[in-house]
Amino acid sequence: MAVLHNPEAIQSDDQEAASGELADGSASDPDLDQCQFCAASVTERFRKVYGDNQDIAHRCLQCDTSTRLQKGSAAGHDVDHVDPQDEPWRIRNGHANRGGAF
Repeated sequence: MAVLHNPEAIQSDDQEAASGELADGSASDPDLDQCQFCAASVTERFRKVYGDNQDIAHRCLQCDTSTRLQKGSAAGHDVDHVDPQDEPWRIRNGHANRGGAF
């Protein structure tokens, strides 16, 4: 069985290592598994659905409301809806963590 050498494949691997991106375009940086705003852990699926074009989550359910996330806040867009940073009681998870009924 012959082994073929493909210099283009090696060059491609070297470029991926230098850029920090994998062949599928996803990032290899472990910090990307965190919300960029509050550093909470986010799943790859959350990042793909709600994140920006590089699958980076700028906000998550720990620091933002589902309404704002659905309107694009996790993708880094400015959203025309009250930011929980201005009114923290709007975050259900935060309310539950303080002993609330949610």
